[in-house]
Parts: sequence; structure tokens; C-alpha cells
Amino acid sequence: MINKYKANKVALKDAKSCIVCHRLSQVCLFNETGPDWFYSCPVHLENNAMLARPIYSKEYNDALSEMKQLKQQIGVLESKGRESWDGWVANIFSKKKVDANVTNSGTEVDNGKEGSSEESAETSQNDSTLDLSALKKKYDGMLDQIAQMQKNNKLYELSNLMFQNRVEIKRRQDNLLAQKKQEEKNFTNTQPEEILQNFSFPSVPKDIK
Repeated sequence: MINKYKANKVALKDAKSCIVCHRLSQVCLFNETGPDWFYSCPVHLENNAMLARPIYSKEYNDALSEMKQLKQQIGVLESKGRESWDGWVANIFSKKKVDANVTNSGTEVDNGKEGSSEESAETSQNDSTLDLSALKKKYDGMLDQIAQMQKNNKLYELSNLMFQNRVEIKRRQDNLLAQKKQEEKNFTNTQPEEILQNFSFPSVPKDIK
């Protein structure tokens, strides 16, 4: 038997006792390789690793990897943004200090080069902000996509202990069924004469007057 179960929702009239809490549940986990099936409340499938864990598709795992990469890129840009902002602020204070020194000394300076440096820093800051905003928007979209995939997932793998327990139960059921079939077969193949020899049937008394 393969450790792969599919969760199916049955009608309310077909609900059975949950294997964990024994409350009525409409979620039936079915293993077609057994076959084997049991019922469980949805909440136990979400947060009970001792019962089962979800089996996600390749699409889900690819989306999860992409989301992790996006998070790393966002972290890098946020770090650069802070450095750029700190540098821009430091440049402003440095310029004010230089202006003050120049004013005190009466020396003229070329403001064109300093202005160009400020504009370049500000442009770089704006570009980083736009890139960061786009990445965060994409990241939020990926979060929603992954959450929807988790909600729609129907495949589960039982924990090792739980699966071995199901295998043992299935083995006992198969043995009992095989024994019952053998007994029925033996009874069907028994000849009437053999039955008369092996069993004592009551007879009608002959000396009744």
C-alpha cells in the first residue's frame, strides 16, 4: 500500500466519526492502493503532523522557491535604500557645512558639480524605490497564490506511525475476509452425506403411541 491519501468531501448524511476527535466529519481520506479510508476533521489535516502532512505539486514548490528569491531581493533593495538615504542625508549636511565655511571665508565655489551629485543620488533613490515597490507587489501576489494552492490541496501523506497502523489494520481486515471466504467455500463444497456423518440431527421418536 502506497502512503498517499486523497481528501474528498462527502455528503452530510455520509459523514463518519473523525479518527482523531471522534466528531462527525465530511472529509474522507481515501487510498486507492489499499483500498483504505478513514475520516478526519479538516483542522487536523492542517496542524497535526502526527496524523498527516500535505503533498504539494511541483507548481507549488516552484512558486515557493520564487517567493523566497523575491524576499531576498527585497531585503537587498531595502538595505541599499537605507544606505542611499543615509548617504543622501549626509551629503546635505556636508554641503551645508561647506557652504558655511565658504561664506565665512568669502571664497566662491562651483555649485554645479554639487547639484549634479545631489540629483544623481536622488534619481538613484527614486529608481530603487520603484523597483522595491514592484517587487513587493509581486511578492504579495505570490503569497496569495501560494495560500490558494494550500487551500486547494487534496493529497496527503500519513506520518510513519499512522501509516503503519493503517497497514496493520488493513492486513487484519484482509485476513479476516480471506478466512470468512474460505469457511464459506468449505461449507459450499461439503457433500450432504458428509454433513450427515459429521452432525447429529434430531430424529422423530418411533415408539410414540
